[in-house]
Amino acid sequence: ALNYMDKKLFKNVNKDIQKNINKALKTFKTKNKGYKTSFVQYGDVMKVLFPDGLSLKTEEDFVRMGLLNMIVSKIIRYANSWENKYHTADSLHDLGVYSFMAQTVEEQILLEQKNKKERD
Repeated sequence: ALNYMDKKLFKNVNKDIQKNINKALKTFKTKNKGYKTSFVQYGDVMKVLFPDGLSLKTEEDFVRMGLLNMIVSKIIRYANSWENKYHTADSLHDLGVYSFMAQTVEEQILLEQKNKKERD
């Protein structure tokens, strides 16, 4: 078996891993100033939006949910950054993009349903 730790390519692998962890921690600290506990708030928001729960069965359901997830996350981040204006433009741009993506998906689903009716 190969011992990858003896290979020149992996000579500094532990230092490189530590460096990447430190970079990630720095990113977390910076972003967390604006985002706060948005990941915790997400559950509260979704519970209000879907008080009876939610059933996802089709590929389209999961695509729509994925986009709704991004939209809700951006709204929470925008609200959390209200006071300090942290990355508000970025969240709003992303929110717009995800909204247009969702609109396009909804249009495609409706078009497919219409085409299926016409075929039947």
